Amino acid sequence: MKQTAEDSRSTRWMTAAFRGARVRLDRSRAYRQALSELSALTDGELRDMGLSRKMIRSVAQQAAQTA
Repeated sequence: MKQTAEDSRSTRWMTAAFRGARVRLDRSRAYRQALSELSALTDGELRDMGLSRKMIRSVAQQAAQTA
């Protein structure tokens, strides 16, 4: 069966949509993991890393963007 140009566009669109969903899922997982790990640290451990508890969400978001 011959693939038409429209079929090809649909396939590319679906591939891009799934790739985008995968990236968002991976970033969401990275955010949750970083948030969990940083939240588990003591205030002293955070301070040793130059962080405060207020910064945890921001740092987790930065980590997720690089995932």
